[in-house]
Amino acid sequence: EIERLRGDADLLQHKKREADTARNDLSRLKDSMVDDTRRAKENESMRQKYVDDLKNKMDDERRRLESQLREFEGEMRQERRLREEAEVREHRLLEDAKRRQDDNKARRVKETEARGKFETERKRLNEALKMTEDISGKLREVEPRLAQVHTDLYIQGDKPLTLNNPATLGSFAQVGAGYSLPPSLGGSMNNSIAGAEGLA
Repeated sequence: EIERLRGDADLLQHKKREADTARNDLSRLKDSMVDDTRRAKENESMRQKYVDDLKNKMDDERRRLESQLREFEGEMRQERRLREEAEVREHRLLEDAKRRQDDNKARRVKETEARGKFETERKRLNEALKMTEDISGKLREVEPRLAQVHTDLYIQGDKPLTLNNPATLGSFAQVGAGYSLPPSLGGSMNNSIAGAEGLA
């Protein structure tokens, strides 16, 4: 009986050691699981922190890009507005240049016409001046003869004052000799003087 009890005691002791070993293994496993859980939580925290940091960086980058996009769009609108204004100014300058060109062309035409009219009037004036000079010269040549005619007509009272008087007709003929007026003025007078020469 004692041997049996010793055997049972040894068996119990062996099972106790196995139980202690199992308990120790469970304790180590528990500690390991606790450590794994803690490391997992730490890793999760680090991962979440990394994700949050990455998200913040992405949000910052998104805001930066959106700000740059808004600035770029503003610059594009400004450039488009400036280009439109430049096109309007260019169109106005082209219109002004064309208008000035047309005005210059019209002015040159008017100046040419005015110069033509001026030259025509100058020639007419020169012709009139020359005609006046010619008439003045002829009048200076005729004055002595007119004086003689006046003497023959009004001073010599001893002769009849008629066109049949040879002396009177001779004076007229001398007055008209070598004198002719311009066609526009002297047609009838030249005819009269020629008639007087015929009578003389």
